[in-house]
Amino acid sequence: VQLTAWTGQRRMSIVTAYRDDFEPWEESPGWGLWRCWHRKPTGKKGKEHVIPLPPAAWAPLSAYLAWHRLEYGEEQRWAFPQQRPSKAASNRPMSHIAEDTLTHTVTAIPGSESSPHDLRRGPSSTVQEKGGVHVALVGYILDHSDETETVRQANGMTRRYTEAELLGFKRPVMEAWERFLEPAAAVAVLLPREELKAELVRRRAEQRGVDPKADKARLRKVAAAQYAEGRTHRQRKRAAKDATAATD
Repeated sequence: VQLTAWTGQRRMSIVTAYRDDFEPWEESPGWGLWRCWHRKPTGKKGKEHVIPLPPAAWAPLSAYLAWHRLEYGEEQRWAFPQQRPSKAASNRPMSHIAEDTLTHTVTAIPGSESSPHDLRRGPSSTVQEKGGVHVALVGYILDHSDETETVRQANGMTRRYTEAELLGFKRPVMEAWERFLEPAAAVAVLLPREELKAELVRRRAEQRGVDPKADKARLRKVAAAQYAEGRTHRQRKRAAKDATAATD
């Protein structure tokens, strides 16, 4: 969600990001770079679309990437890997999270009425109208499919060098967005952690059409069956400890 808010990229670009697409920006200490891809009508990846990430965005992301390596190891290429199979007993290899997971997560945030596309419109309108940044430069960040909105169409020299990273054009956009987004985040009022977690769970249940009381009764029944069969986590842990003690 943070990456969507900072960069305004489409859902598919976010969920299909590779961990190694992110790197520090060596020439700008404290900044990072995200090497994502231009959208193609055929769905195939085109040339690299590089987005500079200001310090307020790069710091939590780089911390997440460090945790990612510890949690998943070097073999996991997806930045946001799928946590469980989409279908029970599926033999398909685990992939990245689904686009809808991002949508449901954004709309489940208490007090939020936004969608991922609203997060895409946010930097565009704010940076242009309040930051005074030209629409052409904002278009470089948002990777507009309509090139009449970007410098590429209007400037022959830029059209000739479409493979350039153009970070000099993009950095002012992200600096302006950081100036607006950071103060807004600082004054945001959040529920206490446990209340926030409970509210997120409740809103996700509403999205799925789950009756909380019925679901609670179902979980109690499942837990009772596991206990009767000696399959609870505590029972299995105790059995393993007893087996170890007997061996010793």
